[in-house]
Amino acid sequence: MKFSVGEVKYSDDRLEFKDFSFEGEREDLKFLYDLLKNEVSGEEAEDEEEVNEEEEVEEEEVEKKEVKEEDEEEDEDEEEVVFNFDNICKKMDKTKLSKNTKVSYKGILKNYMYLLPAIEKEDVNTVIDSITIKAKCLETKKAHLNCIVKICELFNLESKSLYSDEIGNVFKSLKIQKMFSREDGYLEIEVATEMMNKLEEQIEILNDIKLKSLLVFIRDYGVLRPSELASIKIYTESIEIEKEKKNENYFCIPNKKLIINCHKTMADTGVRVIEVEDAFLSILTEIGYTNGRYWLVDRLFKDPLKKMNKIISDAMGIVTTIYTLRKMKSSLVLESQDIPLINRTSNVQGHCIDTMISNYSNYRSLKKKLISEK
Repeated sequence: MKFSVGEVKYSDDRLEFKDFSFEGEREDLKFLYDLLKNEVSGEEAEDEEEVNEEEEVEEEEVEKKEVKEEDEEEDEDEEEVVFNFDNICKKMDKTKLSKNTKVSYKGILKNYMYLLPAIEKEDVNTVIDSITIKAKCLETKKAHLNCIVKICELFNLESKSLYSDEIGNVFKSLKIQKMFSREDGYLEIEVATEMMNKLEEQIEILNDIKLKSLLVFIRDYGVLRPSELASIKIYTESIEIEKEKKNENYFCIPNKKLIINCHKTMADTGVRVIEVEDAFLSILTEIGYTNGRYWLVDRLFKDPLKKMNKIISDAMGIVTTIYTLRKMKSSLVLESQDIPLINRTSNVQGHCIDTMISNYSNYRSLKKKLISEK
């Protein structure tokens, strides 16, 4: 006979069940209690095993489902990694770009299908050269580069930053283009050209090597502010850049660098580190400086502007000023529309291109063609 028993209570002479009870000898009741207790425990164990088995089956099914979903996602990812037009469009559709931008980028991409291998291989020069040739104006080039930047972002291509830099150069060219569109308020660029020719002549005939080095620096690098020129020292021993001489401006000949730590736009541009070529360093070496001496002066002056204007006039053989040469040099660099040269000169002179255009573009050709018309 099989009993299905719920709660059981046992005392010295009584065995109680939930709905009824037995009375009898103590040993008999004890035996019956142990018997029924084991029966109940056995059934409960069986029930627990069945529940556990069911839970294990459910867990296995869930795990299988999750694995299947992960496999499907991996398959989907592998499919999207393929760098082609369709997958680029799929990824683009999932972005928050506006509908018009998506349509525009897809249209641009169709014109550059032949560049997809170069974009994937991150052959930046090939891509930029092709876009430069195909784009009819700077605004178009900027739009096409923005499309390439977005593609790099979607596929985590490291070349994104290089395309972004090129967009920055396009912005600079557009600003220069706008500058040339203005017709009033300029002096003829020929005046600046004649001054630079005069500077070249002085370099050839000057016997004072110190003054000669100043003119060579202006010709090859740019025109520093008077306060910077008057404070530059020469170090003939190697210096760990930015860890020593933090409050000084100096040439370090062994390191082949000019370090400008103290200057007007320090908060905006930070420390300026200018790579100096061997040809200029050989002139400094020829002067025979002792370690830590000033480049152009013997001591600091309260009025460096006046002192440096006197030095540059002596070097040029005519009365002129540092800022006159700074404006002429900047105007000629802008006139060239050579973006790498413009970037380099801006860094040397310690200002952005906006400042170069607004403050130092006083000379220009009245017949200068715009970049877009080249």
